[in-house]
Amino acid sequence: MKTWLLLILALAVAPQGALADEIWREQSRRVEPAEGLDLVTIDNARGRIDVRPSSDGDLHITALKIARAPTRAEARQIARSLVVELQREGRHYVIRVRYPRESLRVNLWEGFDLSMPHLEMRMMVDVPASMPIELDASSGDLSTQDMRGEQRLRASSGDVSVAGAEGPVDVSTSSGDVSLVDSRDARVGTSSGDVQVSGGARALSIDTSSGDVSIAEASDSIHVATTSGDVTIGHAQRGATVATSSGEVHLRGAAGRLVVHTGSGEIRARVTAPLRDATLTSASGDIRLGLDPDVGCTLEMRTSSGSLDLDVPVRTRTMTRRRVTGVVRDGSAPVRLRSASGNIAVVTGEP
Repeated sequence: MKTWLLLILALAVAPQGALADEIWREQSRRVEPAEGLDLVTIDNARGRIDVRPSSDGDLHITALKIARAPTRAEARQIARSLVVELQREGRHYVIRVRYPRESLRVNLWEGFDLSMPHLEMRMMVDVPASMPIELDASSGDLSTQDMRGEQRLRASSGDVSVAGAEGPVDVSTSSGDVSLVDSRDARVGTSSGDVQVSGGARALSIDTSSGDVSIAEASDSIHVATTSGDVTIGHAQRGATVATSSGEVHLRGAAGRLVVHTGSGEIRARVTAPLRDATLTSASGDIRLGLDPDVGCTLEMRTSSGSLDLDVPVRTRTMTRRRVTGVVRDGSAPVRLRSASGNIAVVTGEP
């Protein structure tokens, strides 16, 4: 059964001068059956989108209009121009917010004051937990929680927050930050936004231009590529691949296969058992590697103009000013450390 409930709330803000804005709010609710659907798309260019699991298996759609204008009557009028379209296309359900063209208001009597009415729509949608979803926004934030289906989220300047995702997550944003909490498999791409991953993650692939990346831990592989952002990883149980041009890389614990490259940033990494192999390279940054006491390896350290410092039990094979090779604790996992002009140090424990 379809239901439609319209609530109209008006809030007049006390003016702080002749041009203080008034705010008009309208809230609409609708329930739609989700039976037979295999995808829900929500497109809201300038407003927030929140998605949560539905308690009864249907779609629960809540739309909140927020209009600001010099007068309450004008705010109410521009709110009417904002439309939410609901469309079922076979097994695909689309929720799309249509914004009107904005007009500039010029007040010649108040020092040529320029003002533009503000209009946004906030969408709160309850979706069956296993339903795949697509969310698109330009300047609005995106947020999902405890969804089990596949998620695709696109935003330009808005932030993206995903918590408790059990299915694969694909996030793309230009300048917004990305937060993942207790999300399993995720692919994230951003230009200048920061990426923070906390809780238990499985496989991660993150690509950013200038944003920083922080990952608490992951039980599967980690792939991070950034131009100038710093990368911090707590623990990578099955290895990590990290590349950055000028950012620093800090790994507090990594097992499996480890590959790290930086142009001018410093690398600090601690490896734990079981170690498969490790390659750490830097053009001009320093490299500091810490080996857990139970980690053995075959070691090669090479630098063009930096120094080499070795503080672990090692059976030396080659030792020159620019290159050192040897076997640490009778291990066989290959470890290669190379820097053009930076210093290289290998120690036991914390680097």
